[in-house]
Amino acid sequence: MGIAALVATAIALLLACGPSSRNVPERASQAAEAEPRPAIEDGQPLLRWIPADAEMVLVAENLSALEKLAGVLVPLGEALGLSLTDTALVPWLRNGIDPRGGIAIFSKGASLSLLAPLSAEALEDSAVLGAGWTQLGTQTFAAAHWSGPNEAVTGAWLDDIRAASKGKAYSSVPTAARSLIGEGSALVRGHLPIAALLAAAVGGEEYLSCLSLLRAAGGVRLSANLLKGGGVHAQFDLLLTPSASDGIAALLGPGPGAGMLGLRKTEAAHASLGIDLPLAAAALRGQDCPELASLFDDVVQQAPMSPVPRAMHAAGTRLDTSDLSGSVALSLALHNKRFFAKQLGRIPGRSLFESSIRVEGQKAKRLSIPTMTSVYYRLTKAQLLFATKKSLIGALLVPPVGRLAQHEVAAAGLWPGRLPQLRFLLRRVVGDREVADVWNDLLLRFEYAGISLVLGDSQLTLTMTVRPRS
Repeated sequence: MGIAALVATAIALLLACGPSSRNVPERASQAAEAEPRPAIEDGQPLLRWIPADAEMVLVAENLSALEKLAGVLVPLGEALGLSLTDTALVPWLRNGIDPRGGIAIFSKGASLSLLAPLSAEALEDSAVLGAGWTQLGTQTFAAAHWSGPNEAVTGAWLDDIRAASKGKAYSSVPTAARSLIGEGSALVRGHLPIAALLAAAVGGEEYLSCLSLLRAAGGVRLSANLLKGGGVHAQFDLLLTPSASDGIAALLGPGPGAGMLGLRKTEAAHASLGIDLPLAAAALRGQDCPELASLFDDVVQQAPMSPVPRAMHAAGTRLDTSDLSGSVALSLALHNKRFFAKQLGRIPGRSLFESSIRVEGQKAKRLSIPTMTSVYYRLTKAQLLFATKKSLIGALLVPPVGRLAQHEVAAAGLWPGRLPQLRFLLRRVVGDREVADVWNDLLLRFEYAGISLVLGDSQLTLTMTVRPRS
């Protein structure tokens, strides 16, 4: 499971089900040497209770914000096989806590803990506090806990929380302040250790490739917000050293042009891969990542073209492979044009069906083979542009304006309602009709879903946007 899926699952599980044990006996907290409290706790007092060895940490503005976010993510959780219904109607979660106060969640291994401020009623009458919560001594906070499926329920988690408030807490971690108190507004912020989360997902660090790189990367900063009209925009930032940023940039080909970026807003689907796969595989082998390098090599070996492009960008709504009709635009950054020139040379009597044209003041070719609709292309030493409509090739030929401040590594997006072939395509890809139909119905619940991975000057940013249908 990917990091993003793990975060979504954690949020949804917190709201969908109660703690595995609601009556954990209190134990005497272990003595811890008092330390000056970090300044971050002035803005986020709940962080005082999070142990220094916590893994994933999320902070939400309030319970309502967490419920709204989880409400959008419920369909995604269901796609992962989780039953996450009625997430906004969990009575025990509201009992005894202040719904206007902040919420903090942290994980250690397979367990999750939740921290929240107590309501005025609970402070006056302890009977108001729900059974799922444990009050943190005489403080105005309470905690709840979920144990992993193979984890014994003990009071150790409560000891860790109490010890953190007196000794070294998570808020002492240098990257915590940058992640959990950032610029701008965000309903949810988080800090995620890459190596620990991936190790938990695959069964241990011994199963991870590139472990040294993952440890060097440290943590990921998360922020999430609700969009107007519903929907969620989540961003994961991995801070990079200048050398790491330069190393990734050296593996990237040209990004999507202005025309392709425009087509992403009008066509039903788009996909881009901006990384030079053979170069990336070689770089990974040099960083002692043979398993990951072999995955890149497999893609290269199975690619229908050789050499594989330096970058690939596509957008479209429909394509009929029998006559190439539809609405599809393709832009490939090439190492050389030999492969595509050879394919064009195999068309019998091509010169009879091909003509030179100008679109938007730029040279292009129109190919009109009998029994097929006209297609448009331009092939140079370094680039292939292809489109099934004159308007689409015109968009691709628009010259770039300025230089992009960021480099796109990969991107994909889908407007399910615009794609008339969605069910047919899913059946071909998935193979199982029933499973494909379930996915079709699930996707149609969303107006748009997109993901992108972008390299900036000092960070690698993964952005996810989901907008449900109104």
